Amino acid sequence: MSLPPEKLFDLDERLRFCSSTVFGDWPTSALTHITTGELEPALRQPLLFLLAGHHDGRLRQKALWKLPEFPGYLALAVALIRCADWVPEVKHAAQEATKRLLELSDVEDVLTLWPLVLRLRVRERGSREWLEHHVESWALRTELRPLLRSLVAIDNAQVRAWAFSSGLQAGVDLGVDLLETAVRDPNPAIALYALRHAQRQDDDARIRLLAKIGLNAPHPVVRRESLRVLSGLEGALTRDKLLLTVCDASAGVRSLSAFLLRERYAVEPSARWRAVLDDQSRRPTLGALVSLADHAQPEDMDRMRHWLLDSSGPVRMHALRGLLTSGGQLSEDEFAHLVTEGGNPVLRFLASSIRAGDTKLGVERLTSVLTSPAAPLSVSLNLRRLLKKLGHWQRLELLLQLPATQDTVREWWRRALADWDEDSGMYAPIGSNRRLELLRLLQRRQEEIDVDHYDAIKGAILRH
Repeated sequence: MSLPPEKLFDLDERLRFCSSTVFGDWPTSALTHITTGELEPALRQPLLFLLAGHHDGRLRQKALWKLPEFPGYLALAVALIRCADWVPEVKHAAQEATKRLLELSDVEDVLTLWPLVLRLRVRERGSREWLEHHVESWALRTELRPLLRSLVAIDNAQVRAWAFSSGLQAGVDLGVDLLETAVRDPNPAIALYALRHAQRQDDDARIRLLAKIGLNAPHPVVRRESLRVLSGLEGALTRDKLLLTVCDASAGVRSLSAFLLRERYAVEPSARWRAVLDDQSRRPTLGALVSLADHAQPEDMDRMRHWLLDSSGPVRMHALRGLLTSGGQLSEDEFAHLVTEGGNPVLRFLASSIRAGDTKLGVERLTSVLTSPAAPLSVSLNLRRLLKKLGHWQRLELLLQLPATQDTVREWWRRALADWDEDSGMYAPIGSNRRLELLRLLQRRQEEIDVDHYDAIKGAILRH
């Protein structure tokens, strides 16, 4: 079966909705033919799966009683599904078949079908108590430790979560440290469960060990929770450790670390961020740059200017943000460099700062970049991308004001106007004064613009 095992419930329901079509031509002796005929297991198993979903409860019940004679993946699957049947007699037959099939089936089939077991736990007609007593407890038996250990390492996060929680609650010995393994799990819910379980059950030394592991977890919510846990343990968080976590990639971890640094060691976190940025032997952690950019002061302008030249787009973007926060402005060369290097995060933030008036982009700056002999071909394309991110009428006004006397500028200008024409249908309200000003600017450039584009632009201005 190519379907995920938990989706077999959905398949069963779909078959029952169209049961008259599925079973319309089946003889009353179908079960006998299926169970006594010389059929390959690859054919018998699907037929039993179908018959166990028959609209006639008596046939479902008979099929279920026969299932243990033909153990296999689909036999166990349909037995589990029918454990939530609406007919008590069918449900009982399914439960008995399930108990026997668990003993008869390959461990690999049971392992693969465990997501189906978990879905059965929340079925309205399923019996959670019966499931826990006869199916889940079966997997916790000593002789089945390899199965439980496999469930702990399975790709399905829900199954891993069940295996960890069940194993920890039952106190089973799998030959591995379940709590340490769970804290390292990529799924944050599992790692958080392990941390909270340890806080309820273990001593401070054990909790400290697990929380220190959690500080290196891939998910930020686990790192922050681990930091919070350590903050409640006497002497667990040193100044040096907080100087590292205050530069974490996660804002939540940085915020808590900054609070703890101030409260416990009277250390201003911005001093650490500045030290990281001043170490020019390596790229700064993005966390330090982001945090300092949030709180940049005039003294940080030169630091931010230095990292504007970095090869990483996110680093350049946050350096620009920090420069503007500190009260600085881009020089002509810095603006040209950012446009040349491009990158969506940089161009997007640059455009937002232009729209807000924090970064200046006028005719002179635009002309300077376009006519620079050192400008690569990427500049003209990135400039067009940048303009597309500006306000609709701000963009048109800038283009209509731009002199296009040089060949290179004229070619770029016509393409940029064509770009605007493509976007001219967007909803963008315009005031009457601005409309008149745009019509005046457009009239002055009429001889330079293709007739079709001119009419389209004029029509767009008048429509809004």
